[in-house]
Amino acid sequence: METYTNSRVEPVAGPGEASATLPAGLEALAAAVAELAGDDLGDLGDVSLAEQVVGVRRLLDQAEAGWLRLLAAADARGAGGAERGVAAPTAGWLRAGCRMSPA
Repeated sequence: METYTNSRVEPVAGPGEASATLPAGLEALAAAVAELAGDDLGDLGDVSLAEQVVGVRRLLDQAEAGWLRLLAAADARGAGGAERGVAAPTAGWLRAGCRMSPA
């Protein structure tokens, strides 16, 4: 079994950039994030700004829950590194692919 050792990370594109590294099905989410990043916050009133702060936090929590669900499934299957054709322990795969700390 090959061990995952490549620490090179393919960045997800910034606002207005195309991304060839996003998995299929995440295009709409990437577009929404890019649009949010490009918003001129000076155009928002205080009420709208406060509502967006709370709304985005709620959406982030939901996205985090979805990520944890995906992570649990990948870990249970031993799928770490599969996107690169290698087998890797989940923790090492996350450190390399997501720039996560060992903690």
